[in-house]
Amino acid sequence: MFKSFKNLLGLVSLLAFFGVWIGCSSESSPVSPSASKALTDDDGTAIAGASPAVHFGDNNLKYEVALWVLGTAEAPPKADIGTTTITRAQMQGLRVFIARDKGITSLVGLEHATNLDTLILASNKIRDVAPLAGLTGLKWLDLQRNGRIRDVTPLAGLINLEALHLYQQGGGFELSPLNGLRKLKRFGIGDGEFRGKVGPLVVRMPDLEWLKVNGTNIGNLDFLVGLTKLKWL
Repeated sequence: MFKSFKNLLGLVSLLAFFGVWIGCSSESSPVSPSASKALTDDDGTAIAGASPAVHFGDNNLKYEVALWVLGTAEAPPKADIGTTTITRAQMQGLRVFIARDKGITSLVGLEHATNLDTLILASNKIRDVAPLAGLTGLKWLDLQRNGRIRDVTPLAGLINLEALHLYQQGGGFELSPLNGLRKLKRFGIGDGEFRGKVGPLVVRMPDLEWLKVNGTNIGNLDFLVGLTKLKWL
């Protein structure tokens, strides 16, 4: 009987030891950041387990993005867009985004749309194109009639662009950052203020098929000689 009691006591001690060990192990084991840190949306509300929320610098932009990523049936009224959450995962699903004449002043937030292929933002009030710098998959970019862009340096790395429309800008930007965009098939500039000569820039674009340069005060057309693929001028 004493031996049975001794065996039972040993079993209880062993179970207690494993219980303590399991408890300590669970407390000290590493936890992934997604499990340990709650995510928040623009107004600070926690979104547990969700893709990180995107901060937008302009509610006009955010509303237009919501129409594309949520659909017109699911998008909130424009008055409620400030409290609506749009995630990075949703932004990465955007391949085409068109928002003409929507009063957009800031592109902050679009930097997360890393899979964009086509971006059309004509006739807005954009000054700073820096958020576009990392969108290296872009092939079509239309920024015509914004009238305020002062620096196109952030576009220098968009080397896969095949179409770039920049006419009717009043910002007086320098052309030279565009020298590396050699895959362009469509290029439009003019009827605005900029610094630099169009000819030396365009000769670096041997694949051009469409060129709009009205209002640029070009002195001669010698630069066209090498543009053997040109179809529209």
